[in-house]
Amino acid sequence: MDSKNNTIPKLILAVTMLSIIALAGCTTGNMDYTERTDVVMTYKTYGGFVMISHAIQELRVEHGEATFTVSYPNGTINYKVTKKISEEQYAQLIKTFYDNDFLSMDNKYTTPSNVHIVDAGIGEISLSAAGINKTVVIDPYVQEYIPNKLKKINSAMNDMNMFLLNLDENQAKAIAENFIEHSAATYKFDGGNLQFKSMVVQESYPETYVLTYSFMSSQAGYGDRSEMFSAQVMTQHELRIAISRGEVVSAVTDGRYNEITGSMIGQGSNDDDGTEMPPPPQEFPVHLEAVTYQPMQCQQTPWQKWYADGNIQFVKEPTDEGLLIAYYSQTQNITVSGYSKLQNHGIVSCSACDVCSTDYYIQASVSPSDAAKMENLGWSRVMQ
Repeated sequence: MDSKNNTIPKLILAVTMLSIIALAGCTTGNMDYTERTDVVMTYKTYGGFVMISHAIQELRVEHGEATFTVSYPNGTINYKVTKKISEEQYAQLIKTFYDNDFLSMDNKYTTPSNVHIVDAGIGEISLSAAGINKTVVIDPYVQEYIPNKLKKINSAMNDMNMFLLNLDENQAKAIAENFIEHSAATYKFDGGNLQFKSMVVQESYPETYVLTYSFMSSQAGYGDRSEMFSAQVMTQHELRIAISRGEVVSAVTDGRYNEITGSMIGQGSNDDDGTEMPPPPQEFPVHLEAVTYQPMQCQQTPWQKWYADGNIQFVKEPTDEGLLIAYYSQTQNITVSGYSKLQNHGIVSCSACDVCSTDYYIQASVSPSDAAKMENLGWSRVMQ
């Protein structure tokens, strides 16, 4: 065969091999994605000992905005906050992922085999774009056992989350004044001379901002008075606005009129300062049954023995309630809540080991299906 004819297939093979090598390099941590605008970064936590209303928490950062969502275990959203972010914030976060070799990290980080931490949940950090899809799982989500580079990424995502939830005075005023001008009926009807008075940050999670304004109305009364006869008299009002998670959650004029519901505040308001705060979100509705356990003198309960005998660790020193919840979750796959330690009344007390019961008993709540399991484990159902 002609040597020229042999050269062409060899060249094609060489080019093909180089292309494969180049593509393979793109699937490793060598791909530079720092100049792209289609990168989406997420930070999700779930599980562990948290309120059921905060069971799933997820931060999503994309070009131009970031969103933080808190959900119940079934995915029902408790609350959601979205906020615009700058080009610089977006680019800096991407750079943090890139500089710390996120695409080259292991897919999962966990504790050593002899360490078991039961009160921490699971964390997931992800980065995706066209041709990129990487998720790193941290189980359990404990800072001590993750590499330093991943800690830096985790810290940057935490900082972004705080940026979403926390407001400076100008940001809070912008939200409040937008509400006043477009949604506060008393002000919209005939209000003017709006004056900012003060802002107080209440200790809560997330933080709640209470802003106080004054304004003048040309007529007496509240709300939209277009179909009412109102006295033509200059009236000064005080309006208090409460903001949480980036939204107005309360707006009360003179401690008497709810600008959100459009109604006068009656005896249902129990807030002395006239600011009606929203009720806490209802817990995820689940029917539960009460069960009780009677400990014996000088004997450890099953959950105490489990903690004493096993290689079990907690992020912080556990209470008896925490041990009980962790024990049944980890060893029996049973979700326990509503822990109470109650006194035994009307029972003659004694202190003989292994024979006499303690002067207290434990009561807890489980699902109906788990109540039968608890009976087999030495618990008793509480008769309704």
